[in-house]
Order: sequence, then structure tokens, then C-alpha cells
Amino acid sequence: MKTLRELLDHPEFMVILFLFCTALFGWPFISIAGLSSPESMFIYLFFVWGAVIVLLFFISRSHDSTPSDKDRGSEN
Repeated sequence: MKTLRELLDHPEFMVILFLFCTALFGWPFISIAGLSSPESMFIYLFFVWGAVIVLLFFISRSHDSTPSDKDRGSEN
């Protein structure tokens, strides 16, 4: 669990996540000329959107669990 938190805290992971999500959301619009039905495109976008929400939840939880300056105490 500690390695997952360390991975989620890296700014490079955020950039990779942004590019990956952009590719996932852009794919249906690139292939719109294909034979895919609107229902399957809706289901695909719904599940991708849900996966992004879950990833953002885990990222926010990893940032909440890191010690802040208040937790360490002040040296006044």
C-alpha cells in the first residue's frame, strides 16, 4: 500500500494519467466513422468516466494521508 501511495504522489504519474485519460476519452470520437452504435459508445464513456473517478479518489486519499506541517508540530 505504501508503494501505491508513493506512485500516486509523483507528478509524473499525473501527467501520464492525463495523457492516458485523454486517449481513452478521445478514442470514440476518432473512430466515430466506424460502425459502433451510440449505445456502446455511451457505455464505453460511462465506464471510462467511472474509472477516472475511482483513480482520482485514490489519488486524493493518498494526498490526505501524507503528514502535513500541522501533524509534525511547530518548532516555535
